[in-house]
Amino acid sequence: MKKMFALAFGLAALSGAAKACTWSGSYTSVHGTLNFNQSGAALLGDYVRADGAFAGRVDGCQFEGVFVNGKGGQFGPVRFDLDRFDPPNLTGKWGSAGRPATLGWNGRSQ
Repeated sequence: MKKMFALAFGLAALSGAAKACTWSGSYTSVHGTLNFNQSGAALLGDYVRADGAFAGRVDGCQFEGVFVNGKGGQFGPVRFDLDRFDPPNLTGKWGSAGRPATLGWNGRSQ
């Protein structure tokens, strides 16, 4: 009986520990400040340092879309994963010139 109670308590604690990913907000990144605005599954954003923008879709804690760098003229795929820490961290990849998203783009919530 004690083992069943401990198992049930452990599962309840684990299920309560995971919090939903909320993307809207500002993040400090290796490419300057990122500003996200989520509406449903759509995510729009910008990063001021490069006069850049990105757009795409969110699926839980993952974002996939495209970015445009207004100063450098680069564009291409971008992907971010948002962890569930408080404050959340971003782990991302980007690519340009027809290359897949393999270059790092990480950040932290402000």
